[in-house]
Amino acid sequence: MDPQQRICLEVCHKAPELSGYSSGADAGLCSVFIGSRRSTWQADVPTLPPSSADAMLMFGGSSVDALATRMAYKLNCLGPAVSVGTFCSGSLVAVHMACNSKTGRDRLHFEESEVDMSDIEIIQREIIAIFAETFGLPKEEIELEIPLVELGAESLLLFEALEPIHKRFGIKLSVRQFFAELQTVRQLSEYILMADKNKVTADNHSVTQPALADQEKRSEQSDTPNIPPVKKERLFQWMSRSASSIESEERKKYLASFISKYNERTIKSKIHSVAVRKNIADSRSGIGFKPSIKELLYPIVCTKFAGPVVKDIDGNDYIDMTMGFGAHLFGHSPPFVVKALTQQIDNSFGLGTRHEIGLEVAELIKEITGMDRVAFVNSGTEAVMNAVRAARTLTRRNHIVLFSSSYHGHWDAVLARAGEYDEVNATKPISVGIPENMVADVSVFGFGSNEAIEFLKTNRTDIAAVLVEPIPTRDPGLSNPDYLRRLRQVTRELDILLIFDEIVTGFRVHPAGVQGLFGIEADIVTYGKTIGGGMPLGVITGRKNMLDSIDGGNWNFNDDSFPAAEPTFFGGTYFQHPLCMTAAKATLQEIKRRGETFTKVLTQRTESFVSRLNQLFLSRRVPIEARSFSSFFRLIHRDNMDLLYYNLLMRGVYIWEWRCWFISDAHDDTHLEKVYLAFVDSLDELEENNLLPRYS
Repeated sequence: MDPQQRICLEVCHKAPELSGYSSGADAGLCSVFIGSRRSTWQADVPTLPPSSADAMLMFGGSSVDALATRMAYKLNCLGPAVSVGTFCSGSLVAVHMACNSKTGRDRLHFEESEVDMSDIEIIQREIIAIFAETFGLPKEEIELEIPLVELGAESLLLFEALEPIHKRFGIKLSVRQFFAELQTVRQLSEYILMADKNKVTADNHSVTQPALADQEKRSEQSDTPNIPPVKKERLFQWMSRSASSIESEERKKYLASFISKYNERTIKSKIHSVAVRKNIADSRSGIGFKPSIKELLYPIVCTKFAGPVVKDIDGNDYIDMTMGFGAHLFGHSPPFVVKALTQQIDNSFGLGTRHEIGLEVAELIKEITGMDRVAFVNSGTEAVMNAVRAARTLTRRNHIVLFSSSYHGHWDAVLARAGEYDEVNATKPISVGIPENMVADVSVFGFGSNEAIEFLKTNRTDIAAVLVEPIPTRDPGLSNPDYLRRLRQVTRELDILLIFDEIVTGFRVHPAGVQGLFGIEADIVTYGKTIGGGMPLGVITGRKNMLDSIDGGNWNFNDDSFPAAEPTFFGGTYFQHPLCMTAAKATLQEIKRRGETFTKVLTQRTESFVSRLNQLFLSRRVPIEARSFSSFFRLIHRDNMDLLYYNLLMRGVYIWEWRCWFISDAHDDTHLEKVYLAFVDSLDELEENNLLPRYS
């Protein structure tokens, strides 16, 4: 035998031992990648007749191709055994191949006709690691028998898990299966183990075994899931323990009693929801679906709206903390908006002709925000869509940079996420129904990341714009004015447009929005919600020529001017609807009249209330944090808090399914005190029933 190969086989057991593994049975499905080349020893040995026994033995003992197989046999490694032969860099190539195989980038598949049932434990560990990373939970909280949806996983989170499952096991699943036959880790692992490879994989490839059993002990020794690390904005990471298991008898008993009382209080809303689901396709009908709370899963139906209070069809009053998803800065049905709308309706309204009020609204927007031109649409989604289209037209570039903490509406091209298992920053749609080519010209980064800045510098000639929510509404605690200033500086230097999505923050955080609050000028800014005064309205604003592609730009009579800018497509039947313009005019006039002092006072009131909530959570050792910016906030928590939110509803506090809280001008100290006491009473009830998560 070649002495180098003999030495290699004598010391190869050191590699797994030094890596924290033992050889033998524990190696399982580990793979072997080894770099080698023909040694000088082979040239020095005597030449023997090819047919001689000694020649055959010498050939076998010196073959570099057999070394990986020998090592795999010695260590009982059942994964691929690969010898990499180059003159001087075989070891480096082998390391590179091993790393790529481990991360799933260049997966080396291998087939077996049958799988030992003992492998199900490996599959379960792999599945738990995938869901732990996707949900942002410790692996120990993902139990084999608990339905995944009961862990707080919405459909979009479950959709995120499909890709790594496919990469890991070669099996394509649908989100629907997580709600039906594959609800738990145990069911999913048994499905993967037993599935017929020709029926499960869409491309008729063999079912890939989870070929990294060398990860098993690392999974046990580390809190980090064994899948490639990805930078994500995790809303909150608490080290906590649940008071009772999701499937505990205590919880089941409590739920049975609570559901009965809640259904009795809101029975008309529940009956109404049955008819709605039959006749109206509405995503709100299924948000937060979990089998354990199925009988609670229906929106409250309201018929009266005044100030911060709404009344449901059962006659119950609620202090509204949703406030039209942020649209009702002045409360429901503010008198100055109602008066203006009533006058306009009495005066008549119609479509197809231009109405003089549109110009009045545009002039108010320009005066308050400092922007130069304005375009009107019907929603925030349409505003973002047309802002991006204008930026692409002006720059003659297609690529857009987004941030994972932002939400920009339901246009396909912004429903994007960073692909987790790709070597480059490949972007994926966030759900089915969105073709991948719709997000092919989009890159997604973490808000505040240096990677985004470097990407801009490297790809400046391809990027049309950076689109950002200056205050991430998914977690207001991520506010970072210094990063926004850095983005502004870099985009200006690189001739890339900066688009602020101020659909939520516009006119709420400051009369001039985040631009006015931080003194940062974007090239294009979108507005919605507040400006409509409760009516459907979206606004695009731009500096100088930024919006000229919408109409060709400004031109004058009695000279040789003309629409010089090349136009893109823009249009809509209900754009500049006179009733929407009327509500916007009344709202803007009120914002202008009350000025910056108004938004400052509202911010102070919100900060005071949020501080009280956080003191309450801290005193009760409850793993929740309220994070705010200006007059809106979110409760950030890792644990399933469905019972808290339904208890608040029972006590007359309305908060919608996505749980973003807004404080309006109509909320006075009395209203906020009632909300606070509802929190106290809800926490008391959950604590009494041992259903309140606590710090560990």
